[in-house]
Amino acid sequence: MAKIIEEDGVQYIIEEVNGVEYKYPYTPPEPKPEPSPSAEERIAQLEAELAESRRENLTAMEAIAELYVLFLGAG
Repeated sequence: MAKIIEEDGVQYIIEEVNGVEYKYPYTPPEPKPEPSPSAEERIAQLEAELAESRRENLTAMEAIAELYVLFLGAG
């Protein structure tokens, strides 16, 4: 059975094979990357972002129109 030890801040694996102990540096496994979204999920995400952007643009245009009316009324 293998065991992990630490010496001088370095982790090692100790394994015994046929009565002989072997020591080699331990490298922890790399974390798995997040799975990328499917094409359908990405399209849905982009459509949602586009809809939000359109709502924000409409709100800005309405505010500009209100300011324009105020300026015309003041002049």
